[in-house]
Amino acid sequence: MEIYCNTLNASPAPGAPSLADKICKSDFLDREFTEDVVIQAYVVGLVNNRYSEKKTVPGNGPFEDLYITMDAETKIQSLTLDPASPAYEESYSAICKISCLQAGSQVTLSVSGSDGYTDSASYTIASGQQEGEFTLQVPGAETGVRDVVTVTVTLLSGETLSRSASLVFN
Repeated sequence: MEIYCNTLNASPAPGAPSLADKICKSDFLDREFTEDVVIQAYVVGLVNNRYSEKKTVPGNGPFEDLYITMDAETKIQSLTLDPASPAYEESYSAICKISCLQAGSQVTLSVSGSDGYTDSASYTIASGQQEGEFTLQVPGAETGVRDVVTVTVTLLSGETLSRSASLVFN
């Protein structure tokens, strides 16, 4: 704040240092660290930020290399039923968002109703994707019918991820 306040009214006349020059060349930023410092690298991600491990190093160096693992772990981000409380015979959409999809994996959305209704839709992922959205349209039902919607992701390794959501027709 002191640096900023000291630069107010410092008009950048021709040849005069700019506000950025004053801040970047300030004593505040031009200093030596004599004690140990903790360093950590990070990458801003689409889904989650990634961080390296923290390292304590001498303030005047040398600084160790920092490494960040950028694994591509498939995750089910959300499963939404819209509308969440459908009226008598009102249809709804089951919408699933999945991140870090691997080529060759399979996404299956299925519904099972207390009235005996079942349906499903499967999608095979052709190429790696940062994110995918998958939808299953479900027709309306009688008041009191309970539907359970499940999304299952089958990875190439054979591992499966799943999430379920349910609703009752009004």
